[in-house]
Amino acid sequence: MEKNYQGQKKGFLKEKIKSNYMKIDKKRLMKARLVARAVSNEARIRIMEYINKHDKTKVTPIYVHLRMEQAVVSSHLKILRDADLVFCTKEGKSVIYELNEHLVNNITEVMGG
Repeated sequence: MEKNYQGQKKGFLKEKIKSNYMKIDKKRLMKARLVARAVSNEARIRIMEYINKHDKTKVTPIYVHLRMEQAVVSSHLKILRDADLVFCTKEGKSVIYELNEHLVNNITEVMGG
């Protein structure tokens, strides 16, 4: 068996690097991409802050308070829903939005916040 100058067998480092590769979960990476996209927009962050401050809310108070068009807020909420950052439930004809605090907390922990 050949050894290098440090007394380790040749190819040791390559074997070690290969064993440290993680298995890539494409589904989880796609989910992370949705989350990254959702939190990279200032308007969506403001919407999340508003929902967090008011626990549960309808879309109308959000767009009135943030002085944004209803259609714009709705499209931002769709992106936040797709990323699972907000939950929505129907109450009669109304849709109620609630922040997914667990996911938001996990994101801020991972990102060092």
